[in-house]
Amino acid sequence: MAKIRGSVSSMEALATKLGGIDKIKELELQFTAEAEFEMLRGPHDSMMHELRDNYGYAPEEAEKIARQRAAQEEELAQRLIADPSLKKKFDNIVTARYIIREMGNALLLTLTKVGMTIDDLFAQGTDDVTKFVHAIPTADVLVTFTKANLKNLHRGWKKNDIHDMDALAVAIPYCDIVVTEKHARAQMINAGMDKKYGAKLLRNIEDLLGAI
Repeated sequence: MAKIRGSVSSMEALATKLGGIDKIKELELQFTAEAEFEMLRGPHDSMMHELRDNYGYAPEEAEKIARQRAAQEEELAQRLIADPSLKKKFDNIVTARYIIREMGNALLLTLTKVGMTIDDLFAQGTDDVTKFVHAIPTADVLVTFTKANLKNLHRGWKKNDIHDMDALAVAIPYCDIVVTEKHARAQMINAGMDKKYGAKLLRNIEDLLGAI
């Protein structure tokens, strides 16, 4: 939330000028709402050339990565269809892929700091490794979403599935109310993520007012 800060004397002077401390709090709420709206809306069209030329702004790259990740999940689904014996290792495969692909260098650096390697981590056994991943809230939601989506191997993965699970991985553990689309909401509720993290999951914006 936006905070108006300053010395005691300057804050007292501002409060006097505006009509009291409640007016400052009102402005803080207003600034927060406007800032969040601007972040969600993104840059104005008039800013695009400057952002691309001077700051490397390229939103299409994020879409490209989402499509690549969806293709990777679809590839796994096809492997599971072609080789049903892999289903016995389904949970381990999804967890291991998350560790290698999503945690990557950040995990390696962390392990190095405590004198471990990635091999040392996997040597702990599949159960302990799975517990480790699910002890991280964002990882827990991402892996759970992936597993839930792969239960129906013939559904097919879309880039919006990637957008949904990335957003929910942050929103569900750290927000009281989350509005998402029908499929993602059903997956998370069926997996018990709403109860685990105390988040109320809604599927349309109209329900939000009644939940606040």
